[in-house]
Amino acid sequence: MNESYEVVKERNNKNKAFHKRLKTYYIGLWVFVGVMLLGALTLYTLTYSKIAVKIGTVVLIVIIVIFFVWCIVGANKIRCPHCNKFIGRSDPWNIPQCPYCGTSLKIQEFYGHEKL
Repeated sequence: MNESYEVVKERNNKNKAFHKRLKTYYIGLWVFVGVMLLGALTLYTLTYSKIAVKIGTVVLIVIIVIFFVWCIVGANKIRCPHCNKFIGRSDPWNIPQCPYCGTSLKIQEFYGHEKL
């Protein structure tokens, strides 16, 4: 590959932003799952007060709605950082290159230059 350092550096910056977006999406999913489980367990133990059960149910429903919105919007954001086309439902961490534009989605390290 005879690409200049600046071209590869720009591609790496886009790829880093892509991986950061993926990490944020998956961390958010696990946080919502944990909050839903915690809310469900709390709701299960609050059987002594009807008002607490109603409030807990409303909060749990709101959390579930936010979770599904997060899933839909987040899955739509898994796009190639270069051509902005939807990558698909495969594992986005292990895709070596975009299936549409063929651009590498891996972050390259340079030796002899500043660390990207």
